[in-house]
Parts: sequence; C-alpha cells; structure tokens
Amino acid sequence: MSTVQPRRAKAVVVGGGVVGSALAYALQQQGWNEIVLIERDRLGCGTTWHSAANIAMLDASSPAYVEFYKRNMDLFRRLQEETGQEVGWRQTGRLQLATNEKRARSLKHIQAVAASHGLAWDWVAPDAVRERLPIMSTQGLVGALWTPTVGRVNPADLVAAYSKAVRAKGGAILEHTPLRAIQRQNGRVVGVETDKGSIESPVVIDSAGLWAPQVAAMVGVALPIHANEHFYVLTRPFEGIYKDMPSFRDADALIYGREEVGGLLLGCFETRAKPLPVESLPADFSFGLLPDDWDQFEPYMTSAIHRIPGLETAEVKILLNGPESFTPDGRFIGGAVPEVPGFYVLAGMNSSGVNNSAGSARALAQLIVHGKSDLDLSPFSPTRFAPFHARKDWLSERISEAPGYLYGYLRPQRDFETGRNLRLGPLHHRLAAAGAQFRSVMGWEHPTGFGDLEGEIAALERGAGLADGSAATRLALDGPGAAALLSERLGGLALAVGACGWAIAPAQRGVESLLLVARLAENRFLLLGEAERETA
Repeated sequence: MSTVQPRRAKAVVVGGGVVGSALAYALQQQGWNEIVLIERDRLGCGTTWHSAANIAMLDASSPAYVEFYKRNMDLFRRLQEETGQEVGWRQTGRLQLATNEKRARSLKHIQAVAASHGLAWDWVAPDAVRERLPIMSTQGLVGALWTPTVGRVNPADLVAAYSKAVRAKGGAILEHTPLRAIQRQNGRVVGVETDKGSIESPVVIDSAGLWAPQVAAMVGVALPIHANEHFYVLTRPFEGIYKDMPSFRDADALIYGREEVGGLLLGCFETRAKPLPVESLPADFSFGLLPDDWDQFEPYMTSAIHRIPGLETAEVKILLNGPESFTPDGRFIGGAVPEVPGFYVLAGMNSSGVNNSAGSARALAQLIVHGKSDLDLSPFSPTRFAPFHARKDWLSERISEAPGYLYGYLRPQRDFETGRNLRLGPLHHRLAAAGAQFRSVMGWEHPTGFGDLEGEIAALERGAGLADGSAATRLALDGPGAAALLSERLGGLALAVGACGWAIAPAQRGVESLLLVARLAENRFLLLGEAERETA
C-alpha cells in the first residue's frame, strides 16, 4: 500500500492487528480523525490472523468484561453497515460445560452477573447439551451454561472493516512501516520516527501485540508481557459436526472448540504452556507459525476424545501452533503510563484480542480523548505491576501458568503457583513451619490463615492475634492541607488526632482501594492498604 506518511497526527497507533485497528477506529469515533496507524508488515499479521475469533463473555471478575461483550454485538452490525465490509459474524451460541458442582457454581456466578446486566443466559441439563452438540458424550456432565447470543467473526475481515472505516474518515494506515524511535521532549511524547521519517504527535499508543514490550522499551518502560506457544487442531468433517453448531468450552478439561469448514477446531489452554521469547522469532516473522508439538498437545487431545468420541478416528488436517501474548495476572494491559506522559498501552490480550478489541479500544479511546471513560479501566492499568513482574526469568515462569489459570474457577479464585516467594515477611518461615497458608500480594507471601477457622477464632477469643502487615501499602502524608486533601479524596474523611478510620479510595467508576487511615498529628497521616498498584 502506498499511503503517504503524514507529518502530524493527533495520535499514532503502533501495531496493525485487530487491537490496533480497533483503537484507530475508536479514536475516530471519539472525534479524532487525524489518526496514523503504523504496521511493520501487513495488517492482521502477528497473532490476529490465526485467532479462533470466538466472541463470548467468559470472565465476570470486572464489569468491563460484560460491557466489552455487549459492545461487540453493536459494533459488528454497525461496522458492516458503515463500510459494506462483512466481518464474518455468525451467531452460534455457546455451551460452557460443568463436570462438577464447583464448576457449576462458578458458571452460575457468571450467569447471575450477566443477568444483572440484562443478559438472559440459561442453565441447561446434560440432555440439552447432547441435543445441541450431538458429537458430545454427556458422561460426567452436571450441566452447562447456554449463551445463545455468542458467536464468531473472521479476524481478517474484521481488521479490513476497521481499516476501511479509518481511511474513510481521513486516517492514514501505513503498512511495511517499522517504528524506529518514539520521540520525547522533557519526558513527554512528541512523536515517532519510522523508516519513512518523523510524525509529530502528542499521543502514541503501543498496540504491538507480541512486540509491545519492545515498543515500550523505546521509552524506558518494561511491560510484563510474554509469549507462549499456543495450539489448536483442525480436523476434517466427521459425524455430528454441522454448520454453525454451538461452540463449547470444557474448562475442567482445559479445551474449547467449534465448527470450522465442516470439521472441528479444537484448542487448549495448558496448565503449563511453553514460553516463547519473542527474540527467538525471525526478524520478519509476521504470518508465520511455529513447529507442531504433539507431545505438548497430547494430554488435551486425550481429554477431548473422552468428551468427543468421534475425534478418535477423525482425520487431523493440522496442529496449528501460533504465538500468543499473556500477562502475569490474565488481564490485558490498557491505560496510560504515568511516567511517560502521552504514552499509552493496549496489549497483552491473553489470547482474547478479537473478543475484547471493540470494548477495550473504545474505553481507552475515551480516556485518551476526553480524560475519562464510561468504564472503570483500573483493573487493566499498567500501574498494577511492579518492576519484578517484567523480569525475564520470573515472567517466563509465570507466563507458562497463565493459559490454564484463565480456565480456573472464578469463585473462589485460586492463586498462581509459579513465581512465588519473592518477598517474605520477617515471620514467614515461622508461620510456614506452623502450617500457615499464603497468597501472593504484589510479590509478598501474605499469610491468610491455618485452614482451621474455628480454632483460629477460639485462639483469638482466649488471647491475642498478630497480623503480618509486610504486604501492606504504607503511605505517609505530611504538611499543611493534608487533612483537607484526604477529606476531598476519601469521601469527607474526618479524624481526630490519634484516631484511626477506614476509608474508600474511589476509582473513576468503582473502588480503587480500602484504606486504614491513622491521624498521627495535626498535619501527619499514615495510610495502610493492600498493595494493588506500583504507581498511582
């Protein structure tokens, strides 16, 4: 494509996958038409082109996920009407299977959250699963969550629709345009340099997918994003597969699937994936794949055959192994980087870039253009990470666990097993020897109890308890105006000298943190809270 590179732009989006394309479109929807999107190769390369592109709401841990899902439906229809470009939307419905009561409770929690947002999803019995999916064995099934409105798109068509809309409003899309540098003055972003020259811009957004950490490193930012090898198989048609049959997810077996060209697309989210340093990829890697690895995929294929007996004799066309980027906590990174004004990130999509692109791009575009969003993006902010999260050895170990973690239970949510024991309190070894249980809080091993709640309560009734606050945030606020500032920021908090009180630190929409505030003197305060952010 021979688009001329503009000299100036309202914003430069780096990365032409589905996320970057969605963001360029969303910025224009918020009123900024002078957008430049730069892509080092061609649109849709990297991870977008081989995405399974399922559209569903699988996570109820943040209200934003519900809104992302709802906005997909509106956007796909509007994009097709606006551009005349089909996005390949097919509404198939989806069955999320439960093989035990714990999983059933987790899925019913998602159902309840969806209902609170006006989404009517049904809990169905095993017979209804077999009726909709004749390929399925219902042995061991407790039931399933049926979501009739979900479906799939074609990722290449979706990117084409975004880019067509961007160009129609005067935006520039530059393929085969590598980023050479991000220019700054006094620490603030002022533009970029590509192999074709400079573009002046006060805003640069890193949506470079697998290469997002390399882009961020240009401004001295370490992003905790790492790639894994990620697998799915494509089979030839076999009995029971039919066009637009419902997709499915069996989280206990760590598998998902749907119909694809008359056959089955079957993927997995491994308990221990294979980390892939992006530096190991060829410099021109764009529409490439990785070598297959049947030893890695075999346990999940075995589980899938138990659930889908016809797979045992089905002909496999390909075991596709493509890189996907993940973050240490399973949530994407979206927001401003405070230490570099004008620099934003939308990346690390945890194999859900197509699914979350429309909603996350719109929310971030609102934040960039208007200074606020109608959704709370704090759960996705870059500030939630500490420097150790981007340390290569730690990140590689943690990322191997990330795919399987995404298929865990939402209630109660389990902790990660990898990347532990980084920060230990002074009593840690004594507590561990006594059988204490711990959870990870910003790298600290925070004691949560001994697994004997009645005994612990009785001990407190008879004597005293000691809480380990090593993992707590401790902030000191001194000086004239300290009381007025806290009252303004913490909902009218008023304390006498020597008194303590609880206060909610509000986020843009919702709650940022629960703080214990102590007034030590007239103009001196101590604030204690759980460590949830590295920077404010």
